[in-house]
Amino acid sequence: MKIGIDFCIIDNPFNTSDKSNLLVFITKEGLEYLEDKTVETDGYRKAVSELKKLGFLETDNFRFEFIQNDDLNYEPEENMIISTLENIGATYSDKLEDNIYQDFSNLKDNIDLDLINSLIKEAETVSYDSSIDKAFNDLHNYKDPITEDLEDVYEIDLPKIKEIIELNLFIFIDMFFKEGEDFVADISGDFTRNQKNLPSGVFRSMVKIFKDNFKRVNYNKNPDVIELISTKTKGEILKEISFLYDVSIEVVKAQKFNETKFLIENEPKYYNILQIKDHIGNLEECIYFEVSVKDYFKLISKSKSIGIQKESKQDKETIYVDEVVDEALFFIETIKSDIKSCAKNEEFEEALVLKEISNSLDKKVDNFKKQFKDKEKMSIEDFHSKLGSEI
Repeated sequence: MKIGIDFCIIDNPFNTSDKSNLLVFITKEGLEYLEDKTVETDGYRKAVSELKKLGFLETDNFRFEFIQNDDLNYEPEENMIISTLENIGATYSDKLEDNIYQDFSNLKDNIDLDLINSLIKEAETVSYDSSIDKAFNDLHNYKDPITEDLEDVYEIDLPKIKEIIELNLFIFIDMFFKEGEDFVADISGDFTRNQKNLPSGVFRSMVKIFKDNFKRVNYNKNPDVIELISTKTKGEILKEISFLYDVSIEVVKAQKFNETKFLIENEPKYYNILQIKDHIGNLEECIYFEVSVKDYFKLISKSKSIGIQKESKQDKETIYVDEVVDEALFFIETIKSDIKSCAKNEEFEEALVLKEISNSLDKKVDNFKKQFKDKEKMSIEDFHSKLGSEI
């Protein structure tokens, strides 16, 4: 049964990525161009519904692009799209395809593609607003040293129960999002800086390299497994994270525009560590992990590798002190502005809490300026420890 809709599929001629990036166009039956009144037809709504199931959303009038489909986990191929639309009564139009291609060809003829590629390349060049951003980016993207230089780890003995060993690892803030704006958070440690494939609704942010003594325990009574627990609690680790540390999360959503159209929106969310800390559960817990006996030496090798990264990227003076002071003062000013807003709205309890935070941070920054008054630069390690989130 026909639904009064013609369609065609083309490869995006402006796409420069490896992704096929198919574009689907639909119009009223028999037309060789896109018609505004197509939106008023029942066939349009049926076609849109089927395309949405495949992961295609309307990004311009009657033009559909693949966004994502969690059920398929891949981009549907052209034959699958054609079969899906023909099964509901739509008809493939070669003439519509020819006209769409011609429109794109005319557009390309009037565009300096060399200029566009140059601008894209320039935009992809990393630039930093401050030495703080650059220092953290260098730490996060540092390449591991050659592990052959660390083979001496195989000469060490396995730790005994209750024995203390020193380890370097990466500290993360994990945020587990629920419905709406609510979330729970945790502090975790890992021996790789790469974000894992965490479940949907979980965001992981690397904070710093953490060095601590770990004690071997025997909770599981398994001789083939080495269990290790940090001597510092998560609450103590939290105090060693700068109050300026924040997390930026880009949430991609398809927002409903009207009854038939959706718009893709990137919704940024920002969380400062002072906001996150109240969502962390038991701060008396310690970081715990286990490793098989046969993999223990690999873990020690990785720890030594991370230690080299700590010395070369985290412990060196790479951040300008003046920039840190400016950022701290600006942050405090935003809190003072929030205090005024709370008072204006008669939210006096909230205003009092913010006032106490503001006063505590003022003192912390004053002490910091005295400590570093004769220094031009500081390290990421000092950035965290001297401006900790304890207030």
